[in-house]
Amino acid sequence: IGVGLDFEGEEARAIDDEEAARLDTIRRYLDVADDFSTEASRLSGDHREMRAHKSGGLACPDDVLVAELRSGFKEILRTIGHKLLKGRYDLTGMVLPMKCMMPRTLHHQTVLSCGHYPKFFLSAAKSNSMLERMKWTICSYVACVQQGVVFAIPLMPQLGETTWMTAGNVDFFLEQTCASPPTTHWQCTDRVGSYDVSGYSCFEVHAGWNSLRIVNTGVRRVEFWDGHVISWKVPPDLFSGVMFGNSLKYEALGRTHFEDSEGYTCDMVIGGVRDRPTDYFAGTIKDPNDRVVCRVSGTYCGYAEFDGVRYWDERVPPMQFEQSDDASRLPSDGCFRDDLSALTRGNLEEAARCRERIEEDAKRLAGIRSRHFSNT
Repeated sequence: IGVGLDFEGEEARAIDDEEAARLDTIRRYLDVADDFSTEASRLSGDHREMRAHKSGGLACPDDVLVAELRSGFKEILRTIGHKLLKGRYDLTGMVLPMKCMMPRTLHHQTVLSCGHYPKFFLSAAKSNSMLERMKWTICSYVACVQQGVVFAIPLMPQLGETTWMTAGNVDFFLEQTCASPPTTHWQCTDRVGSYDVSGYSCFEVHAGWNSLRIVNTGVRRVEFWDGHVISWKVPPDLFSGVMFGNSLKYEALGRTHFEDSEGYTCDMVIGGVRDRPTDYFAGTIKDPNDRVVCRVSGTYCGYAEFDGVRYWDERVPPMQFEQSDDASRLPSDGCFRDDLSALTRGNLEEAARCRERIEEDAKRLAGIRSRHFSNT
């Protein structure tokens, strides 16, 4: 028995030594890693990017695309109009013509919208301040809104489809884990282990009068090398002018909430800033004693400031995620889709035929799964 106890003690010490070595490696890496924390602080002014609409949000600058999208939405309306009148208006599975699509999957677009993650979460990991980490996490969300807004529609990933993209020593992995509602699990981490951003997201699309409302649910969290965790929730997305009007535009409206494992919280309201367009936001960060320790302000069209100090400005470019090399990709990687290949070449008819085949295969496999689980 004594020998067994000694072995367990030695094993525990070995684990402790391994963990200490891991933390030491991370600390040494963070000491010499590039410091991006002051990139935006040199910029100033009430800046909004070129797509910013005068009343708020981001407007589609491509009149031809607007016409094609509206034509596609009207065709869908003709098909399911009776359901809209009866209140059954979940459009999550809607399929638009290929002329409305972009040569990119929703996975790819998700990763590209997170181009500021490597810089912001590295800056957060380099700091020992819980408040500073909260600020950089808030910036990651705000910048993600601005980077993620596109008006051409990305291809919808199929169940089991995966994506792996890289930026420097940062890997971004995604997998489509549910078809209805569409659900994606994802992870973004640097190879040293200084932070790990992960979670899942699912969405539903609902039609309104000349608008589409996208309700996002799921878990979003970042865990830093020392065990500190921050999680957050996002408000719904609104696309207005989808049928008619002077512009087709996007808005994020509502409340977003951040909280961490130490008791810090942030509640931020988008669209409620007096005498400002709807893309402006304001909020406060509170410490574990519920005292306000920082005020947050800005616009997802341009910048984010904390007590007047600028941490993010859209004029500072994000890092570019790229596809991993062919030899490393799984056979399920979305880059191998036939419709994506055809769409990239500009062959819309072939892309439409390929998408049909992919959807038929998905229905066939769904039937097999349904029969299998009903018999078990």
